[in-house]
Amino acid sequence: MALDLLLAKGATDEVVIEPRTDEDLEAAVKDPLTASLGMTAEGERLDLILQAKTRSGSPWSTAAIADILLGKDADQADKGSKRSRPIEMLQVASQRRYVFVTNEASAEGLRPHEGEHLFDFPEVDELPPHSREGYDKPTQAALAPRILLLTGVTREVLLARITALLSQHGHVPPSKHGECLRDLRDAVRQRIEGANDGFWKRSELLDVLVHHGGSIAPTRDMDHYVRPRSFDAIKNQLDTSHAAVIVGPSGTGKTLTADILELDLRRGTPPFDVVGEEHGPGYIRHHLTRSDPVLYHLRDPWGGNRLMPGADRWSGELPKLLDSAGPGRKFLITSRSDVLQSAGHELMKDLQPYVVSIELEDYGPARLGEIYDGIAADLNGHARGLAVQHRDRALGELTRPYEIKRFLVALSRENVRKPRKIDKILADSQIEAISKVIADQIAPFGLDGAESAAVIWAMLNARGAVARDVFAKLARRLRAADPQLRPDVEGLIDFLVAGQNLRRDGAALSFHHPRVEDGLRLTFMRRARDAEHTLSTVVDVLVGWDRVGEDWGLETGLGVLRAAARIKDLHLDLSEPAQDRLERYPPISAQTSKELCAISSVSVLRTMCPVAWPGSLLKADRKQTRPCFGSDGACRKSAMKR
Repeated sequence: MALDLLLAKGATDEVVIEPRTDEDLEAAVKDPLTASLGMTAEGERLDLILQAKTRSGSPWSTAAIADILLGKDADQADKGSKRSRPIEMLQVASQRRYVFVTNEASAEGLRPHEGEHLFDFPEVDELPPHSREGYDKPTQAALAPRILLLTGVTREVLLARITALLSQHGHVPPSKHGECLRDLRDAVRQRIEGANDGFWKRSELLDVLVHHGGSIAPTRDMDHYVRPRSFDAIKNQLDTSHAAVIVGPSGTGKTLTADILELDLRRGTPPFDVVGEEHGPGYIRHHLTRSDPVLYHLRDPWGGNRLMPGADRWSGELPKLLDSAGPGRKFLITSRSDVLQSAGHELMKDLQPYVVSIELEDYGPARLGEIYDGIAADLNGHARGLAVQHRDRALGELTRPYEIKRFLVALSRENVRKPRKIDKILADSQIEAISKVIADQIAPFGLDGAESAAVIWAMLNARGAVARDVFAKLARRLRAADPQLRPDVEGLIDFLVAGQNLRRDGAALSFHHPRVEDGLRLTFMRRARDAEHTLSTVVDVLVGWDRVGEDWGLETGLGVLRAAARIKDLHLDLSEPAQDRLERYPPISAQTSKELCAISSVSVLRTMCPVAWPGSLLKADRKQTRPCFGSDGACRKSAMKR
């Protein structure tokens, strides 16, 4: 658990082993639950309290778990130590979360309270059986979602997870795993006996890994930031005109430059609040009435890789919004040059007064060398030696900051016993190779990798940025919809974040580069029929997600359908209830209908196009699907129907 929190998820900088609460491990972590349905906030602190118990012979009964939660579980091992009462602890502080880990299974009545991994907290409104007495319904609804049971965590499961963590995130050579694990266990025993008051810091954990030949892929992007030559012009534009549109080729540091400027404003006097692009221009306009300082930070509003559906909303509204820019109302926008150009000549003309470019030439050998040396300084052992040995060669062939970062991350993952040629590592680090490299890296994960890639691709395509907590909730609902569909989305997210393929911004995840999206698509399209089932189930679940008065799930499901419509030979097959819900969803615009109707591969919904032939356009009807808009853009079939 400490490896997962400190290393893979980077959720905390320290854990406490056998803390004062008499539980086994406690950590103040960055709260993934501050994000709700894709809406992210600054990571808040929550106290994660873990208790581990082994058991042999039979599954945990509902009564036995109730004894644990109520503090009645004093067994021989606990004598002399007053065990805490988890439910009481949760009542005392709302930021606390309790995780019970055990090697055994649990009774059927406890299944709704189980999860697959840390932070996979259940969506329940009742406490487990036999622990409800004395708690009214509102109190139970507040406590129950903060209790998680992780069952079936046997020694074999633990060893497999630890091995994966040491390999994928600690980069410890397999031959050193045994010695490394021995030293990690010693570190835990020392803290149980009182060393460091039980505190185990991330830096101390890393020291153990490095001692055994491991190294950590660099993640301190802001610490390694080197200003491009155009930085002063961008900052001056934001300071004087109060609006800047940063454009340039992919991989030149546009996003990181914007993040640096955002951080400066957040820390300024007075501090700026930040509003993003997630909910479209209408949401931005709503916030223009605020009196406090606000930065409107719009990341790739027209699309990261290509012009996305709905981009026309920004093209029409953004120039008007920029007219309202002022000292307490600033706009910071990023976009790839080619994507912005494809949005139209008129838009380019309107935005030209605000545009500042970051070009490849804005770095040059000196700046790229500074970036290289800063990131390489974080490497250790074999990876550090490779970085020094091949520095000149790398700087001669890599021209973008993102390529340099990928190269050094790749070095940190190199297997000493099976080294690759430096030519291959350099080629794989270049922008053009990213998609294939990602697909090849995930391929050994088999069906699980393809299903997980499809889920991540779908959500980030539909929303742009998604809170990590949403993936955990989605995985739980996918399992409920199809018990055979159990992709390890959490594991693939950790893998992609470590490889600098997903960006982790507080609680939110997004593509680090547009070609990452392509790499995930290549991955699941190698198993296209499995991907169709996975994506169809994702849409079914999303469409049924919302409570009364909400539409986040419907909007996200539509986004997934739009993304799937752009992939040749991918045909989703939605359930009848999902189709019915989509048909009753009023905000489907004529433009959206036209976009989807005009693509022959979209054959899953009659609601996508008011022109569709009678009945559901499922796989059996696919050959009948055809564009059906007249030259005036009107829907012929709708007119006939009227």
